[in-house]
Amino acid sequence: MVIWGGTSPNCGSGGSVCSDGAAYDPATNTWAPLRTAGAPSARTGHVGLWTGNALFIWGGMGGGGADAPLSDGAL
Repeated sequence: MVIWGGTSPNCGSGGSVCSDGAAYDPATNTWAPLRTAGAPSARTGHVGLWTGNALFIWGGMGGGGADAPLSDGAL
């Protein structure tokens, strides 16, 4: 499983939209952080697609919530 973004009281100052992610390895029951260099901006409510080699992230909402819809993404 691969995750990116979302919301948490631990993101930003005082809790907000997250700009990080992690990959889960069920064989070792561990999480590994994803690289943030060249990664998508902080977002929630986005769409993600795993190709087997890469995670594509598109759209969602930025730190401003409903007032900040995003029409971009990253690989």
